Amino acid sequence: MNRPADYEACGDCQFDHAYERDAASRWHAQDTIYVASKHVDKGWPMQTSAVVCLDDALNLFNACDYDNAAWRALTSLAYSVGTLSPVYQRAKAKLGL
Repeated sequence: MNRPADYEACGDCQFDHAYERDAASRWHAQDTIYVASKHVDKGWPMQTSAVVCLDDALNLFNACDYDNAAWRALTSLAYSVGTLSPVYQRAKAKLGL
C-alpha cells in the first residue's frame, strides 16, 4: 500500500493518522471556501482582494494544499466582511486560530 511521506502508524492498530489529518484539513478548507464564496461580493472597497484570495484558495484546494487553501479563504473573508464580523470569527474558530 502506498502511503504519504508523513504516514504514522499507531502502535498495534496501524491506523493511518496522516490520512485522518488530511481529511479534516480538506473538510475545514471546503467549509471556509464555501463561507467565503457566500460573502465575496459584500466587501465593496476590498472586493477585488477578496476575489483574488478566493481564487487562490480554490487553486490551492485543487492542488490538495488544504491548509493554505483554508488560510486564503479566511483572508478572503476578512476582506469581504472584516475581521470583527461574527462570520469571520466563527470561520477562524473552526480553523482553530
